[in-house]
Amino acid sequence: MSGDGDRLDDLLVVLVRLRERCGPDLYRRALATARTAVGRVVLAEAERRAGLRRRPSGTVVRFPTGQPRDSRDT
Repeated sequence: MSGDGDRLDDLLVVLVRLRERCGPDLYRRALATARTAVGRVVLAEAERRAGLRRRPSGTVVRFPTGQPRDSRDT
């Protein structure tokens, strides 16, 4: 547990420095993103423990096929 406390302290230092050096707008965006990341990790772990299976979320990127878009979509 002490190692976890050290990591939390490190994160807080990073956030304070970010706010001082980059301003409140970037700080708020970084903090919101960090909260979202923590929530996603907690949710994934809870679902893993419950035995639920989820498809990974993410962005689907269509790679070029060398065909016009109209013929590719049909």
